This record gives sequence, structure tokens and C-alpha cells, in this order.
Amino acid sequence: MTRNRTILLVRFAAILLSFSGGPVRADPVSCGQTLTADTVLETNLECLEGDALYIGADGLTLDLNGFSILGSDSQGVAVWVDTFDGVTVKNGAIKGFWDGIRADFGVEDLQIRKLSLSGQVHSSIVIIRSSDILISDVNISQLPGLTAQYAEAIRLANVDSAELNEVTVDGGGFGVLSIGGQLDQPEQISTGLKVTNSTFTNVAVGILINRNDRVLIWNNRIIGTDYGEGCGGGIAVVGDPSTRVGLYKNVVTGCQNGIETGTDPDAHSSGLIISMNEVYANVNGMMLLRLDDSRISYNKVHLNEQAGIELALYSTGNRILNNRVTGNGLVDMRHDFVSVPNTWKGNTCVTSDEGAEVDCGE
Repeated sequence: MTRNRTILLVRFAAILLSFSGGPVRADPVSCGQTLTADTVLETNLECLEGDALYIGADGLTLDLNGFSILGSDSQGVAVWVDTFDGVTVKNGAIKGFWDGIRADFGVEDLQIRKLSLSGQVHSSIVIIRSSDILISDVNISQLPGLTAQYAEAIRLANVDSAELNEVTVDGGGFGVLSIGGQLDQPEQISTGLKVTNSTFTNVAVGILINRNDRVLIWNNRIIGTDYGEGCGGGIAVVGDPSTRVGLYKNVVTGCQNGIETGTDPDAHSSGLIISMNEVYANVNGMMLLRLDDSRISYNKVHLNEQAGIELALYSTGNRILNNRVTGNGLVDMRHDFVSVPNTWKGNTCVTSDEGAEVDCGE
């Protein structure tokens, strides 16, 4: 029996249950079970092989009730959500699976709240081709070391309207990876992402935005070790298009590049607003490459090992205004000759690279 046919049968069963006086709770919950009614765990659920639980009805709440879903550290998914809408997973812990929570095939209105996810081999939360996602009050710990250096704490692919609030991530590869379509959908983009009030420590990349439109990254902390050991990028915006992205009031420290754009050699980003961030003690504060028609203003960029703010590789039409850029080891502000025209005005800095139109001390 194919998986799609199984899903259809489960939907039909859920409809029949609704005509028989409401859903019936199956108790106790067992590994591999498809849930068709609101479910509350009454003990830990240990599943050493395969997937733990499948969601099988719209509007279902899975309440872990302070208990844990435990895997074997190498395989399976703790909670699968495919096609069903209005699902909530909350209040407990997930540990030791390939993926912690995975949603796909047009899921809408999914809420993931008050959870601790640790020790997933691949990703803690994976959301694909879905919309209206809320991830709130979630703590994620990725496996340490080389086995997890490219694992994502949260992966969003072709997702519209995702809100992440009060998320903490420690360890692993990406804190948040938001991309357009999968490799077989290069024309797709993700829209409406918000990441707010969250903290990312000891990650290879804090937040990576690739082919996104209408993004808000506000009041987050990305913390690496001193001058970039282990943290390649704090906040990175890449891909074409990546437009209308706002980075406000974030603190980034201890990364190779605190804030970076344009690492994809074939793509420019545009329409970014980078404002009121504090970026310090990185190798480079802001490495802005292939960036067009954007505003960089009122940032504090200081004590970085090399450059404070660097604008390069055919970046044009940008306004760099009223930034305080001081105490950086190599140069406070720099742009290359092929990155013109841009407007530099009102910035406080000490040194500027040889070139033109960079004002310091005004």
C-alpha cells in the first residue's frame, strides 16, 4: 500500500470517528502509531527502530505532557506531519532520531511549542512545502563534532509565513536554514519568514537566508567563539532572488563574518535593510558582496579582527549611512572600485580603504 493511499484511509477513518461521537484516545501510545485524535503522553515513549508517531487528522494536538519521545540516535523521525492542517506538537522532549519533527506536502497552521529537541543526527525540525508555521519557546541542542557540522536545527524549504520566536540553538551546522525550493524546484522561493528574540550559539552558521522574500530577522543573538573559530557566518543572505530582507537589532559576535551577503558567485541580493545591529569581535564585521539597492544604517561595528564594513564585488545602489565603525584591526570601512555608485554618508570611523567616497569622522 502506498503512503498516499494510507493517508487517504486515515483521513476517512478520522471522518468516521467524528460521526461516532468524537475521537477516541488510544492509550497507551505505541511506536509507529498513527494518531487520529488529540493525544496526551502518560509516560516516555522509546522507539529504537523506525519512526515513532504519525499525525493522522486535522486539528490534532499531541501533548507530550512533560515526557519524552526517545530514539536510537541514528534513524527514523519522531513525529511525522504530512498533509494534515491545524496540528500542534507541544510540551516535552524529543531525543535521538534522524529528524525530530518533519512536515511536508502542504501542511498549514502547524504549531511547535514548548519543546526541547536534542541529539538528532540530521535535523531537529524540517518543514517543506508548507505554510503558516509557528515555532515558539523551543530549545534545540545538536550533536557536537564533525558528525553534525552540517546538520540543521531548523530547515525551512519552500515555506510561506513561518514565525520563529524565543528559539535557542546550541551546536551543529545551521541554526535556521530557510531556502526556496528543494533542488528539484529551483524556481521556488520562501516568503514571510520572521526570526525574533532567539539565540544561536556554537553553530557553523546562525541564520542562512537563500532565495527568500519578505524576511524579518529581529533582536536575535548569534554567538560563536573568539574571532570565528567554528562559526563561519552569523547571518547570511544569499541567492537570487533574496529581496526585502530586514535585519534589525541583532547582536553577532565570534564568527568569520558577522553579517554577510552574496557568497553565491552567480547571484545578487537586493532591497535589504541592515539597521541597528551590533557586530563585534568577528573576523570581519559585515562582508557585503553582490548587494544592490540596500540600506546599511545606524549599526555599531567594532573590534572586529579585520574589516568593519566591506562592500565589494559589483555592489551598487547602496546607502551606507550613520554607522559607528571603530576599532577594527585592518580597516573600518572599505569598498572596491567596481562597486559604484554607492552613497557613504555620516559614518563615524577612523580608517578607510584606499578608494573613493568613504567618509570617516563626519
